[in-house]
Amino acid sequence: MDITLSLRKYLENHKIILSLSVLFIFLLFLIDPLYSVFGGTLNLSYSILYAPIGNIVFSLIAALVLLFIFSLIQTILIYKIGRDYSISETISFSKIRTPFYKLLKFNWIFFLIIFALSVLLYNIALLNNIIVQIILFIISILLWFVPQVIVMENETIGLSIIYSITYWKRNWFHLITLFITAFILVLIAGLLDVLLGVVAGPIASIAFFVLFVIPFVEILKTEVYLNKYNLLKPKHQLKMRNNYANNR
Repeated sequence: MDITLSLRKYLENHKIILSLSVLFIFLLFLIDPLYSVFGGTLNLSYSILYAPIGNIVFSLIAALVLLFIFSLIQTILIYKIGRDYSISETISFSKIRTPFYKLLKFNWIFFLIIFALSVLLYNIALLNNIIVQIILFIISILLWFVPQVIVMENETIGLSIIYSITYWKRNWFHLITLFITAFILVLIAGLLDVLLGVVAGPIASIAFFVLFVIPFVEILKTEVYLNKYNLLKPKHQLKMRNNYANNR
């Protein structure tokens, strides 16, 4: 099962995942009135247009730095998981910077477009409209596998977007699985924030979200995407189970 296998891969790659503590520390000590922390996520205010220009510039730079760190960890995780199946042989580790730059470019562009659109919708009182929210949600879901395509297939951003969208047509069941899993984990992060108090809540939720939710969901997405190589997965899963049994 992809969830069980992803948990094992999460534990196997714990050293890389712990490097996310850099992002964790950055989140904890980022102080700016345009940001708010809830449920383990850092939220940039949609009323940014009314803020001083210095705050706007700093906030956007901070967001891009966050995405830089996130994209790097994202690239390394996807590369390592994909390499287990010998699919990523054309992307040597020394050249991982190539897919990293592509993924970073995509993440930056996607963030800036969505945030600019959200600010516009907020200022015309349409951001909270249920139809608008559904449209934004569908766009995000359809692009979920773009990082996997960029890193493992070494495709351009344009083709990666097309492949990500078309993947869902043949794998709608995985969409439900991924969504439910991600929703439950985000809900847990939100509950930690609410239940543990004003000080401990945000710290615990950020730690949980950054050190588990983000890397685990990325690993799970990679495993789900690799189902397209269904001739490789059963053999690899058997190897994983045998290794796990021998180590017990």
